[in-house]
Amino acid sequence: MTEIAVWLGGRPAPVATGTWIAALLFAILILFRPLASLLPIADARYRPGTGRAALAASIAAIAAGAAASTGWPLVGLAGFGALGLAFSLWGVLVLLILRFTPRLAGSDLVAGLLLVVWGLGVFALALDRYGAAFLPTGPRASLALLLIPPTVIFALADRVLVDGRGMFARIGLRLPFLAALFLAMIVSPTEVGLVFTVLPVMVLYWLVYGTMATWAARRSGPVGAGIGAGIILAWAIAASTPLFQG
Repeated sequence: MTEIAVWLGGRPAPVATGTWIAALLFAILILFRPLASLLPIADARYRPGTGRAALAASIAAIAAGAAASTGWPLVGLAGFGALGLAFSLWGVLVLLILRFTPRLAGSDLVAGLLLVVWGLGVFALALDRYGAAFLPTGPRASLALLLIPPTVIFALADRVLVDGRGMFARIGLRLPFLAALFLAMIVSPTEVGLVFTVLPVMVLYWLVYGTMATWAARRSGPVGAGIGAGIILAWAIAASTPLFQG
């Protein structure tokens, strides 16, 4: 277990500390809910029907999977160019099919800022300090910056897609994208397979940061929450995905 801890975060720690680390991170997550309740309330917003949402998620997933299978590198790192293109295509197509035009208001900026400050400045730093390495440094920092545009488009579309829906509906609408990435890794295992850890990162990202974004969106709408969640997604992928030269 010591060797695993060193590989994950460079700091071996007793396995017994795992329980209190999980409790700390869970407490940080839960504490965001009362903070989100202080956000300004948005006006009535557009909410697409379930059928249109499912159609958008499925069609966009096909395009995203095709883009991901190209395996294009980004700044010499295998697979990340294709991944960024997949995020962008999925987001743009979902927004087009749902006929949603983002309009940025002051409340959106507040919501996005709160999500980023709490999600990265508190949760991510606590995870990096006491759990696994979660701080993009060196080439990972520049990779995070380059991933922000596509991940913001993706996260914004994701929030519009699942806004106001129950847990099972959110899961169902996100599965096509995960399936498309998985199939792309099978088709192009050499290039895309190198970023295989993106799949579990996406699941954990939705469990933790998706929950925070949901609480923020209930108050201020999907735009600010989507922008904040997109910045966090770029950070999460850059910090936790193995880097290989492409």
